[in-house]
Amino acid sequence: MAEWTHESTTDPEARLFRKGKGKEAKLCFMGHLLTENRNGLIVDAEACLAGTSKEWDSSISLLANQSARPGQTVSADKGYNTNEFVEGCRELKVTPHVAATIFCRYVNLYLQLNSSFIFSLKL
Repeated sequence: MAEWTHESTTDPEARLFRKGKGKEAKLCFMGHLLTENRNGLIVDAEACLAGTSKEWDSSISLLANQSARPGQTVSADKGYNTNEFVEGCRELKVTPHVAATIFCRYVNLYLQLNSSFIFSLKL
């Protein structure tokens, strides 16, 4: 693995992570924020080791820390259009408003046509 050949001099627990195709890999940790949708206020934060599924895992744990309210929703970009994230939200009784991709497999058509879903994507 590449971590065997790359080590941070300041933090040996940092991991190599590539943010996208064609981007360089960097030694880092991942920071995650849960923000309130209307004003962008930070509600919760978490740091973890870098990794592919860490964003989805952290987002579910951040949502689980919040008090449950009927009709609670969460907005997310197309990178969160995964089965793990959508099912995790549904288990917490939170409606995921995930940006659609060409193959929007996990967010059903009913939700995509819902007026609150359409509104949340415009914010």
